[in-house]
Amino acid sequence: MDEILQPWLDNDVEPADLYQLLGVPRFHESLDDLGTAIREAHAVLRQYQRHPESEVQERSRRLRNLVGQAARVFASQISRQTYDAELKAKLAAMQQRRKYDIVGIDLGTTYSALAYIDVHGEPQVVANPDDQSNVTASVVYIDGDDIVVGATALRNAKSAPENVVQFAKRDMGEQNATYVRGDDRKAYTPESISAIILKKLVAYSEQEIGPIHRAVVTVPAYFNGLRRVATAQAGQIAGLEVVATLNEPSAACIAYRLHTNQHTGIYVVYDLGGGTFDVTVMRVGRNRIQELASDGNRQLGGYDWDRKLVDMVCRQFLEQHQLDPRTDPMAFQTLMNDCCEAKKTLSSLKKAHIRCTFQGKELRAEVTRDDFERETGGLLKKTELTIESCLRAAGGSWADLAGPDELDSHQRESLRKNGFRWDDISGIMLVGGSTRMPMVQSMVKRISGKEPMRNVDVDLAVAMGAAIYAGVLETQSSDVVFEELPTIVPLSDEPPRPAGSAPLPDPGRAGTFEYVTVNSLGIGVFVSRAGVPMNFVMIPPHTVLPAIKSHTFRTTQENACDVRVRISEGDSANSNQCHELGFCVVGPLPERLPRGSKIEIQIGFDKDGRVTVQGRCLTTNTIVRAIIDAAGLLTQEQVDRERRELDRRTIN
Repeated sequence: MDEILQPWLDNDVEPADLYQLLGVPRFHESLDDLGTAIREAHAVLRQYQRHPESEVQERSRRLRNLVGQAARVFASQISRQTYDAELKAKLAAMQQRRKYDIVGIDLGTTYSALAYIDVHGEPQVVANPDDQSNVTASVVYIDGDDIVVGATALRNAKSAPENVVQFAKRDMGEQNATYVRGDDRKAYTPESISAIILKKLVAYSEQEIGPIHRAVVTVPAYFNGLRRVATAQAGQIAGLEVVATLNEPSAACIAYRLHTNQHTGIYVVYDLGGGTFDVTVMRVGRNRIQELASDGNRQLGGYDWDRKLVDMVCRQFLEQHQLDPRTDPMAFQTLMNDCCEAKKTLSSLKKAHIRCTFQGKELRAEVTRDDFERETGGLLKKTELTIESCLRAAGGSWADLAGPDELDSHQRESLRKNGFRWDDISGIMLVGGSTRMPMVQSMVKRISGKEPMRNVDVDLAVAMGAAIYAGVLETQSSDVVFEELPTIVPLSDEPPRPAGSAPLPDPGRAGTFEYVTVNSLGIGVFVSRAGVPMNFVMIPPHTVLPAIKSHTFRTTQENACDVRVRISEGDSANSNQCHELGFCVVGPLPERLPRGSKIEIQIGFDKDGRVTVQGRCLTTNTIVRAIIDAAGLLTQEQVDRERRELDRRTIN
């Protein structure tokens, strides 16, 4: 079989059909012979995953897709007379299933999914044949050069927790966040773990819909620029071009298809997943979704409810046996998995039983739904307070954005003062598997007086919305145009006022879809005031993007040759609590420039996290412009190295 396949691996030529690839006649006397040839070819091609030449790896991957499809079709046949026609139909359908090459990916903390737009324009989620599910557990098990992703990895977490990585998304973009796993004790970054999950999604999806190279990947709305770049870098390591990162609540809103309605409304998206929490307030109208405010917590999710159950059981174990199962990694992981299942049971039943064994001792704990809800009430209260805060911020945003024909002065003042009331809200969308807990649904209904919307699968909504948005990007331009430097902003300590924003397409045009987003964190500059470093916010949180704002500053030194402008991300005046996105230099400045000379700085910020900085010395009217792409923690060299390393590994 090696000799038969070698010409196809050495040359970038596609075989006409399976028979040409295998070097066999179109019809076999025995179906077993064809089945054997398919299995042998697949085994040979898998070996080329570790080939040193990336071109050969790519060819072997494409050929494996063809053989894999043949194997799936062949296994379902019952007679020699039918397999040929069925195989040809299946292979043809594989090339015709997608309307667009680009796909949407929900890279979740606990579960991930990949979706595409079919030829009828509808989003479809690709099922994982290994896990027999539409979602894949975001769990990675590392055993030498072999890597396992999904349900099998989750099961291995009980017996070998030291080789398993879970919840990597919580650490995305974190400095010095690594996981040491495997027999060789290799260190993996959150980006490389996420890349492994992405490669798994792509591998089984390609068997159904053909080659995948480009994707829209979703992120929590409150992810800062660094974490968004880290997500894109994970895609690069996996061999994907991440065309855009889309906020998860916005993806869910798109999946609900509210933008196809004629009437405008204000909606709240409550997204409680396995590891992160988001809430976003949106204004939705015909062909337009406009984010007004977002907030959330990347360290709050269903995992924390599971951990509370673990603590409840361990307290009982301590009282009965004077031993704590949490001190042993294997016992702790086993108990975590069992408590996760018990949590799901409590969503449908009033009580659940959890069996815990440790050091020869055993406990069979009974947990009621009432006990569980009392124990986790503090977690739920955090999400409730976040909703209230987001409604206030969204009301203020809409008061500033709305035109005179949309709000009168009284309404505008009320929104600025009180934010949105629940009477202003048209609906509440629940997203994320953890929203299945009755306590979540009851809380949302209690505070809003409204029945939550649940007409889309909470596990698949984000992936489907990402696929729809990916299709939109294929059919319309997403370029951002920055305006020229506006009129000078007077020097003062007041916050900067808007200097303009890029024009938005007409949302009423047929076939268009406008997605208007806001920033979750402020963008500004680091300044010195009385010798004390501070953060000066120029683009406040919840500003519609793209946005451009200006402010005038004074130089702090005599005869300054230039001014270094450090761009900040964060809302606090304390510079130590903010992140530096990058810097640029305004200059050269004229000679003998006195201290306190005026320098105007303009910052433009687009949806993709790209910052445009323009500076002008008001003495000479010299203008300097620079574009700052938010840098990730990994250099391009590190990204390329991790990609090469991952390409030689086998992912199952």
